[in-house]
Amino acid sequence: MFITFAIIVFAVFARAQGTFEGRGGTVQLTLGKFEHNVLEAPTLVFEVKNGTNRLLTWVTVECGFYSADNNLIAADHALLKNILPRDVGVGHSSATPSARDAVSARCRIESVEYN
Repeated sequence: MFITFAIIVFAVFARAQGTFEGRGGTVQLTLGKFEHNVLEAPTLVFEVKNGTNRLLTWVTVECGFYSADNNLIAADHALLKNILPRDVGVGHSSATPSARDAVSARCRIESVEYN
């Protein structure tokens, strides 16, 4: 079964949360630290909590990186696989160094596949 849904959450140097209520429980996206790595590329760490009683075989998280004037300057997709029921998967999203002017990120769970 393949279920697609969107959760938009905002992060500007802080944590944010979004929750999807589905059959059998929730899938929760929590954004962590937004920073620039040693190459000056913007990077965002996140976690996906599987609050269901089913294996999440595939979770796609989409993140956009924004400038101070709220223009989208880069985007990335991250994939988490095989998150066990009631467990947490950790991932990260990064843009290229050309997006070094990014000051915030907005992310959403783009899709989830259950087993």
